[in-house]
Amino acid sequence: MQLINGRLERVDIYSNVRQESTYIGTESVPTLLGFVYADIQPLSDEVTEGESGRIVRKRVKLILRPDAGVQCGDLAAVYGNTPDWEITEIKHFSEHMTVTAVHL
Repeated sequence: MQLINGRLERVDIYSNVRQESTYIGTESVPTLLGFVYADIQPLSDEVTEGESGRIVRKRVKLILRPDAGVQCGDLAAVYGNTPDWEITEIKHFSEHMTVTAVHL
């Protein structure tokens, strides 16, 4: 699959790093790892039933170069500068990789 340069958008990739809290213990802080260019495609929402009721989470699919270097658990700033998407699934293909991210 050939990625089309006109459809690619910059996506910042973050990793959760544990550091000492100003209160007690440690806390997770998103740390910028770098950025990738991705073809962003919306997916259907993920709907789950829980004790507190119905939970709807937005999802997107990112199509990246095969050597993008992202991992499950990384955070992404897909639509802006805030890391508010979590990478939950990665599929590798010969010419690209697809990444599923859910909104936090």
